[in-house]
Amino acid sequence: MKISMELIVVTGDLLDQKVEAIINPWNRNLIPWWLLIPKGVSGAIKRRAGFGPFIELRRAGTLALGASVVTSAGRLPFKAIIHVAGIGHNWCSSEKSIRSSVKSALDDARSRGFASVALPLIGAGTGGGSEESVQKLIEDECRHSNYGGKIVIVRYKPLPWASGDCYCSLWESAPDTLEKKGIPKGYCGLCDVCGAPGHLRHFPGSAPFTGGWCKKHYYRAMFLHPMGTIGTLVWVAGILAIIIFVKRLLG
Repeated sequence: MKISMELIVVTGDLLDQKVEAIINPWNRNLIPWWLLIPKGVSGAIKRRAGFGPFIELRRAGTLALGASVVTSAGRLPFKAIIHVAGIGHNWCSSEKSIRSSVKSALDDARSRGFASVALPLIGAGTGGGSEESVQKLIEDECRHSNYGGKIVIVRYKPLPWASGDCYCSLWESAPDTLEKKGIPKGYCGLCDVCGAPGHLRHFPGSAPFTGGWCKKHYYRAMFLHPMGTIGTLVWVAGILAIIIFVKRLLG
């Protein structure tokens, strides 16, 4: 019997889709979620759903490439979030990781009885794949799936930002680079955590258009994240203190 599957492609925001479950492109769950500063879909989910889904995800342990985990949707209006390991150890996607992720997610959606799912272009953002090639792989895998519900492939389109008052000299020195990054004129960057445009504070030594944080998230990244300039020193000092304490305790 032929399974009736509806496949559509839309442009917009994954979290605004009227579906029962969404698919979140994740990693292999090697690094604790609270050490990561997720971007894109995962970052948006973390902001709007809360920490709950990611705490559940952490309990699943390390994931095989392309594997999936189903969690609650937190504060989001969905029945569930299906997280997939769409990128490998090198933080890049491949045809195998994309196809396996789509298959695993749709198998979960089918077994759980979700009538509709929405997914972004898995492997296109952080994974480095081109949107066109990734979309073709996803569409092909969907058509070969046994899932019989509605599948919505979402091509992300950011909301337009109004021009700000804070003009940065980078628009004079590197306007093409900033424009290609989607940074609106009047700002010097987008916060890696919340995506808000602004005159960002960047880690010392980093090019202003490669990564930045708004004032709220800059200090969190600097002091708490192990990749932060000060955070690195804090974490190294903390580890050394623990080692010294353990040695004295045992000695």
